[in-house]
Amino acid sequence: MVFQEQIFKQQELRVIYVNGQVFVGALNASAYEDSTVDWRAPGIEVGAWQNHQLPEELIRRIQTFMGQLGLLFGAFDFILTPSGDYVFLEVNPGGEWGMLERDLDLPISQAIADTLIP
Repeated sequence: MVFQEQIFKQQELRVIYVNGQVFVGALNASAYEDSTVDWRAPGIEVGAWQNHQLPEELIRRIQTFMGQLGLLFGAFDFILTPSGDYVFLEVNPGGEWGMLERDLDLPISQAIADTLIP
């Protein structure tokens, strides 16, 4: 088991990294705060995904991290706290991204195709 202290959140972010490019979707945590501490729990209505711009420094850190790991794809989860801090939760080398492309019209599948077929 992995235990973590509770982190108060303003937004939860799904950040998709594809070969140097970063795509971001945000969920307003107040839309589901009474029902769960995790938007991924079954049966939770999370509301609409929103666009979000990460600070350039955080983008550079993600790019450096993925370069050090030698990975071309990763699905990151972050919490944006009410005080404006970004808290890294995890990176999944096979995480979901379709909802961001569908809801925010982000060209993630094109980025993946361009990476696979140079």
